[in-house]
Amino acid sequence: MILSTSDTKKTLISYIGIALFLFIFNFIYEKFSFGEYSIYMRYMFVILLVAAVIVFLVSKFSKKGLDRIFLLLFNSSIAIFLSGCIVKGIIEISGRISDYDLYYIIGGSAFLLLSFFRIMFPAKESTKRQVSSNNNRK
Repeated sequence: MILSTSDTKKTLISYIGIALFLFIFNFIYEKFSFGEYSIYMRYMFVILLVAAVIVFLVSKFSKKGLDRIFLLLFNSSIAIFLSGCIVKGIIEISGRISDYDLYYIIGGSAFLLLSFFRIMFPAKESTKRQVSSNNNRK
């Protein structure tokens, strides 16, 4: 399913809105952390701004526009990266060390690669039509 231009605008607006929320969340969290901060939490809003630029560029230069499966995989990768930044930031602010951030990076990267494979190698329309026509014969 190819998404329209208005869906792309809604996606971009939601990315920017969530980035603004994360910026405010970090500001408030730093106020109550007694002067401690984490670079991961301080700049996690940048992930969404970069994601908005990527979605804009893909929608501009893609021949067919944005694909729903691409957006699902891409949004999952962004959510994994943001979750990893929040967890890593909280652990750093508390003064402990953890190896969990590696799993977030691997998972987010895997979903990001899958989303870009979806754009580079889209599903063929002819296979969908053949399957639906075979089902109608039965």
